[in-house]
Amino acid sequence: MVLVYVVLFTFFFHLAQGQVDCLVCQDNSRMNYNPDPCYNNPAGINQTCTSPSTCRLEIVAQQGSIQQISRACGNGGETEAHALDCTTSSSYDSYYYSSVERTTCTSVCSTDGCNNQPASSLTDCAFGCSGNGKCVKGICVCNDGFNGSDCSNEIPVNCYVCHNYSWLNDSNPDPCYNNPAGVIQACTRPATCRLEFVAQGGSIQRITRACGNRGETDTHELQCTTRSTYYYSSTKRTTCRSVCNTDSCNNQPTTSILSCVQCNDEGYPSCSAKLTPKLCRDTSFDRCLASQTTSYDTNGAVVGSSVSRRCSRSSSVIKDECTPSTSVSNSRSSFQYTCTQTCTTHGCNTFTPPKPKLGPLYCCTDQFCTTRYRCLIGQRYCYSKVVYNSSASQTDVINNEVLHRLLNHQAFLTNKWLLNHLAILSLSGVSDKRGCSATVLTSQCTHAQSNGSKVTTCQKSCQTSGCNDGWPNRPKCLQCISQPGKIASGSDKCLYNPRPASPCPHPSYQFCVYIEQGKSGMLTHRLADNRRGYPRSMSRSCSTTDIGTGCADVKIGDTIYQQCNKTCSSDGCNYGMGGSSRPVTSLVVVFFASVMAFVAQFTFSQ
Repeated sequence: MVLVYVVLFTFFFHLAQGQVDCLVCQDNSRMNYNPDPCYNNPAGINQTCTSPSTCRLEIVAQQGSIQQISRACGNGGETEAHALDCTTSSSYDSYYYSSVERTTCTSVCSTDGCNNQPASSLTDCAFGCSGNGKCVKGICVCNDGFNGSDCSNEIPVNCYVCHNYSWLNDSNPDPCYNNPAGVIQACTRPATCRLEFVAQGGSIQRITRACGNRGETDTHELQCTTRSTYYYSSTKRTTCRSVCNTDSCNNQPTTSILSCVQCNDEGYPSCSAKLTPKLCRDTSFDRCLASQTTSYDTNGAVVGSSVSRRCSRSSSVIKDECTPSTSVSNSRSSFQYTCTQTCTTHGCNTFTPPKPKLGPLYCCTDQFCTTRYRCLIGQRYCYSKVVYNSSASQTDVINNEVLHRLLNHQAFLTNKWLLNHLAILSLSGVSDKRGCSATVLTSQCTHAQSNGSKVTTCQKSCQTSGCNDGWPNRPKCLQCISQPGKIASGSDKCLYNPRPASPCPHPSYQFCVYIEQGKSGMLTHRLADNRRGYPRSMSRSCSTTDIGTGCADVKIGDTIYQQCNKTCSSDGCNYGMGGSSRPVTSLVVVFFASVMAFVAQFTFSQ
């Protein structure tokens, strides 16, 4: 009973005085090699702590081991945290030649002997999963190559170990080069295998298969770099290396890297004579390629050629072929064709592809035929193929904007906002392909759904030079607007002498139209009637819809105008004029169609 009173007295005395007894010890040696009791069986020095009256425990762990521990009185300003609170940071470690994670765990408490927690009570996650995994809900999830509750157990990788520093040739068929066998070694820290070989002059010079080095990153595939042997030397040396982390993964034969002739006449004028193969950069190159670019003058005579040889990938070369690399234009006095051929064996691209033979046909490369290709023998057709979005939503947007902004026809004539706003009809979403072909294409337009949109594809082929200009299966139209200052004088070219038909600005235009307007009762073909204050005006353009053919009265302000429309679908068919003898059609159709056709034509003629 007396003992109980003594204990209670001591407790309340310390409480009144703001004191606490703490364990005090420190060890900065790794726990694995030092069984100091400070780690797990603290005993010995007890110290009474005041200001603050707290006890402190701090443990530092790295790579799965506790490195140091400190039990002491608390520091001023610290908040009580009875449970160990751990934080992890990265720092460079010279032993591992890399950055490693260091975990620091602390607790602060205020009762006698409360900092007596053994270091072994730390969870595996508190060790930072040994730097070889991630802590997920208190459990370590280890990286490849490691296991154990704290990921400290490195799983060894079995690697081939051999080397040869003699040149690979018939007199030295050492199996280390292409048929590794024999010594297998378990590799850890790091658990990786390494393959490295050096080539010079197209031949393998030396090879090493071994365990990986610290700090190397897994590459799995062979990667090669080429450098000069000396600073001022033209001799090149290629080093290929791979690092991997599975058993026997460094068994790749040196022949897995393709060797090709690599030169270019632009940099090496003697490329035709440089036929020594060199290793390609990595295993993704599975073909050797040779190409010849031939330049011709406008008459088809050869004026020059150059040869190129290199490594290539099957994914980037569709087939052996000749393609035009430049086209003919008014500003260019020559054009080029490039012929390529490929092969798949070491050093096979020593050949030179033949020069192509030209035929008489020229084909356009754009809808206005500003540039064109000279076709090869056997290419008897010019073709054009265009793909565009023809969804109704595109037309709806234009229609709504026009009706909202242009209720007054006179304001429409000078509305500059619309010219900028109708960029929706630009060619940014149009795929346009043209050129020469050995086969004929069916002349047609087809429609399909793609991602919720309607996509239209139009194509055609023809057999005369330059015949694939314009849009396939779409008419060329007269495109002009009357000039107000020239109508009364009789010099309005759009009314009397329009320019020849030309391709429409967008492949969605299926029709040619004109819209003619004058005061009702005065719309005649006689020039004198146009000089009485109510001149006739004309708009000739392309249209996406049929606006009808006929005439109707349109009231603008207090004046009634007669407006005549015409819709057609052949080249240049929107020529001529209307007249008051035409039958009357729906006013709404005529007015809206007039606005739409006028806007589109005026927008793209500027």
